[in-house]
Amino acid sequence: MAIYRSIHTTFWEDTKVADDFTPEDKYFMLYCLTNSHTNLCGCYEISIKQMARDLGYNEETVKKLIERFTNVHKIIFYDETNKELLIKNWHKYNWTTSNKLDKPLLKELENIKTADFKRFVADLYNKRYTVSIPYIYTMDTTVTVAVSNTITNSINNINNNSINSIDKEKKSDDHFHDTTKNVFQFYEENIGSINPVTAELLISYLDDMPEEMIIEAIKIACLQNVRKPKYIGGILDDWRKKGYKVLADIEGKNKTEVEEDERIKKRDEWRLRITKEFNEKNERK
Repeated sequence: MAIYRSIHTTFWEDTKVADDFTPEDKYFMLYCLTNSHTNLCGCYEISIKQMARDLGYNEETVKKLIERFTNVHKIIFYDETNKELLIKNWHKYNWTTSNKLDKPLLKELENIKTADFKRFVADLYNKRYTVSIPYIYTMDTTVTVAVSNTITNSINNINNNSINSIDKEKKSDDHFHDTTKNVFQFYEENIGSINPVTAELLISYLDDMPEEMIIEAIKIACLQNVRKPKYIGGILDDWRKKGYKVLADIEGKNKTEVEEDERIKKRDEWRLRITKEFNEKNERK
């Protein structure tokens, strides 16, 4: 579950949004992109009743909106049986080509219940290494085929190894996924939304650092009021150069530094006191 989602200002400049979307369409699309059920793969479970409650609409209105976005705009698919919503072009603006996103993506892909959606996302996952990832948000306006054809073609073209790879990775990726989730959640709660660049930066340190160290770096950035990914990366790079492997290394070093500061402080106070006493004696003479 996301804490924050970023929408680029170019959303409002997109020709599809500007020319084809009604005010209600814009409201619904923004909701689908930013509600608390959104995830990394762009396919998430949410009921029509939940959407109606969040949006302030009745359920019939929500159903009509879903139908419009499916058959007219061709951007969103919804499965009423499994209560799953799929945003067709989510991957283009929220995935990177880094193989370090393999495990969290596979974890979420494995949890998709609707078979057609699962195969569709798995096909995108296999092809993502050839996808160019822009760092701005814009609606895709090239989707013109019927929804049924789009899904069917994806199923026909999919490599059967897609689903098999999920089963092979399931046991090995649980810990990595949980770790990534914890780091992302702490960042979002204390810094702000995570874009693909920031996500890749944080994941890059999980190869040789425990999540506690990354979270500690985020805490320091907050305490210093420098809430920037580069600052966090600088802290982690410094720890990496110093050979810190666990949080205890940092805590031990900090303890030593505090003790040294206290020793210097006491020494300076002693020198000041001796100097003062010496001056007072000379004044009395």
